[in-house]
Amino acid sequence: MALIPTGFSLAVDLDHVGWWVDDLVSVRAEFERLGFNVTQPASLLTGSGRAAPQDEGQRSSHVMFRNTYLELTTVAGNAIPAHLMQYRGGSGLKIIALGCVDADALYDELASAGWDLVAPARSERRLDYGDRDEPVRFRWFMATPTQFPEVLVCVVEHLDRERLFDPKVTEQSNQVIELTEVLMLANDPESSFGRYRALESAAGTAAGWLTFLSRKQAELAYPGLSLPVPSTSDAADCTPMGVVLRSGDLDFLRRRLGRQSGGQLWFAAPGGTIVVVREF
Repeated sequence: MALIPTGFSLAVDLDHVGWWVDDLVSVRAEFERLGFNVTQPASLLTGSGRAAPQDEGQRSSHVMFRNTYLELTTVAGNAIPAHLMQYRGGSGLKIIALGCVDADALYDELASAGWDLVAPARSERRLDYGDRDEPVRFRWFMATPTQFPEVLVCVVEHLDRERLFDPKVTEQSNQVIELTEVLMLANDPESSFGRYRALESAAGTAAGWLTFLSRKQAELAYPGLSLPVPSTSDAADCTPMGVVLRSGDLDFLRRRLGRQSGGQLWFAAPGGTIVVVREF
């Protein structure tokens, strides 16, 4: 059964999503089996103010598309980076990142509008794209966990965008082209939609969606999958359920996946989440 539009979808400028994974090696291997080009793990260096970026122990591999990407991240050692502390607790979809052209200006605008934010930081990681071995830099800031306790919502300005989205790594053998949507499993989709509606003010160029589904809607749309359980607390009334990717041709994945319905396929992702691939 194809997913039926719920009416509870926000237009957002999706930049990337991130899974916290307990075993990065096995998760990378599974994505590669499904035809994704996954980069080698790289350290994320982060700093604030005039301080030089420092290695906080976060290691990430990436699946790069034309304008968006998937991040598979883990932590080396026992220390957890401060920005991930609230969202630890095993594998799962933990990061929703929106894009922007000027992180400092947007931070000031959103803070003035009443957003509860952490001050902008600067980060970098090294590329492993063919003959390239150089850092790519970005500015970013996040909403505090009091505003979005179920997932790290942040805004990113890429300072080396052309090198980051190098054609060497954005072409996927399974013909997946772009990340287009984040699916949220909600106790009350209308209520969660209302709480997240603040993200519309940060949309900029809206190039994606944040969609809220009830458990019944999710079970009808994706039968047979184990779904995450939304929190029952007042603050966290929903949980990230998965993502939707756009593909030009589903033949590659059809040969590897048995679950399909019409013009879409789906497979289990870390932490009880799902990846849906839709043909356009």
